[in-house]
Amino acid sequence: MKGLAGKYHLRGLDIRPTSGLEDSVVGDVREFETVLRAAKGMNAIVHLANVSTGAEDRWEDLVGNMTGTYNVLEAARQSGVRRVVYASRAGLLSPYPTHITRTVDLLPRPNSFYSVGKVVGEKLACILSILRAGWRQWQILGASRSRRQLGGGSKRTTGSWNP
Repeated sequence: MKGLAGKYHLRGLDIRPTSGLEDSVVGDVREFETVLRAAKGMNAIVHLANVSTGAEDRWEDLVGNMTGTYNVLEAARQSGVRRVVYASRAGLLSPYPTHITRTVDLLPRPNSFYSVGKVVGEKLACILSILRAGWRQWQILGASRSRRQLGGGSKRTTGSWNP
């Protein structure tokens, strides 16, 4: 954020004050009015929030993440935000056989509650026609992991799609 702060007005939204930012909204992405307040006057939103309640019932986290993503996208739409970047996950493609190269054209195959929430987020962005960029990030997990485990032989560390 330090490199952006001199060029852009930055505002954070988190459940605690965002360190290093003078303009910070404290709240939860599951609360629409909070997200709407954070979106007002912004030109772009980078949505990285993840709801993790620690509950044994993962359904609660799934609903929380879907609600949070919807709130971000709808607040952006209502506030006239021109750009939204949504961080999805490469794990949506991990169930494909290893001989298939991962591309943005493959249909998602979620294999966890978290991944289901990411698929819903991608689709909400398409329905609301607000998303301008999205990416599915592959994690570099260390030298002990093979390229097969990092995305079916792809050398890329990130993938993106334009809805």
